[in-house]
Amino acid sequence: MAKKIQPMFNGVLLKALDSETKSPGGIHLPSSAKRAYKHAVVHAMGPGRTLESGDIVRAGLVVGNEVLIQSAAGLEVEHEGEKFILVADDAILAVLAEDSPE
Repeated sequence: MAKKIQPMFNGVLLKALDSETKSPGGIHLPSSAKRAYKHAVVHAMGPGRTLESGDIVRAGLVVGNEVLIQSAAGLEVEHEGEKFILVADDAILAVLAEDSPE
């Protein structure tokens, strides 16, 4: 039986999207030229952060959201041959949204 990773509390499990190793002009980029952030997709979330009052505050995310996190953020986890990043919800810098036509 396959097991899944279920984050606890305000944890968010992300699936990293492949970062570009080539520039648009076709030049291979060294590891020192990598970005200061990672692009990832929300794979699973915990129930949320519990306040002292007992109220639970959920992250403003849904599974499938594309997000940006700092490169050094989180814990890299490998599960069943796939690589994930486990972060706290406050480590997520931005959610990438589609432009709406005007």
